[in-house]
Order: sequence, then C-alpha cells, then structure tokens
Amino acid sequence: MKKILILFISLLSFSVNAEGISEGKTFEDSFSISTNPFSYDVTIRMNIFMDADVKVSLTDEVGKRILHSYFENRATVKTLNTSQLPQGTYYIKIESGKNSFVTKVVKQ
Repeated sequence: MKKILILFISLLSFSVNAEGISEGKTFEDSFSISTNPFSYDVTIRMNIFMDADVKVSLTDEVGKRILHSYFENRATVKTLNTSQLPQGTYYIKIESGKNSFVTKVVKQ
C-alpha cells in the first residue's frame, strides 16, 4: 500500500505580504505533517495564496540536496517522487521570499 506524506499549509485568518505572514503567525506555524513516516511520494499542499515563488528542497541527514522543485503556475499541490530513495531520515525545506521552514521526515 502506498503511503503519502502530506504537508498542509493551513489558512488561519492571516495573509501573506512582502514581510511575511501577518496577525502574529509565523511561516512555520502555517505547516503541519499528516503522515510521517512515509514510503513513496511526498505530497505538499499549500492552502494560502503566495504571490512569490515557493521552493521545495529535500535533503539527506548530511545536508546533501536530493530533490529540488517549485510550486509552478500558482499550483497548490506538489508531489515529490521519493520512491528511489533508500530508507532514512530526510529534511524538507520550503522557502518563499524571506520565509522558510524545515521539517524532518522519515522514509520507511
């Protein structure tokens, strides 16, 4: 059975502007992990509109970048194919403008 890691960017009555997320929320506060560990694909969902580019990177434990992608054409879902990666610990970094977030995920 295929497991999918899904990251959600929650829309909690805040807006994104040039300086970041307003109303006391941080960029990190807008993310949550629904399935971890994962086995195959990693799916990232964005539930807020970002006018800036949103970059996604996946690195291994020593910091080597394994995958790099962007949310394209204002897409709200990005799936990273991780089926060829060995089991282990990885880090997902999501960046937009001056904001960034890193989270640890485990492939089984």
